Amino acid sequence: MLVHAYKHARLMEESEARVEMAASFDSPADLLVASRLLEHPDAYRRWEAEHDRLMRAVAEPTRLARQVVALRSTAFTSYTARQHSNICVIGRLPG
Repeated sequence: MLVHAYKHARLMEESEARVEMAASFDSPADLLVASRLLEHPDAYRRWEAEHDRLMRAVAEPTRLARQVVALRSTAFTSYTARQHSNICVIGRLPG
């Protein structure tokens, strides 16, 4: 069975919906991130521009399985970069 890959617009719609949903979660971390994005238009535009760039790379493969690999790679790269930034700023891994 062939499962169609997601288009860039659909990935962006889902991401934007998730940011809006995070504003209603009980998690303080989710609330903090969502409020920073939703209450500060400049921050939202920066996030949207960077996320747009990342999701274009994810939407490029025409098969869903390859999109999943691209999405995981993007998530891992983003997480790794954030951890490296934390090490540079505070001199150690958080936790």
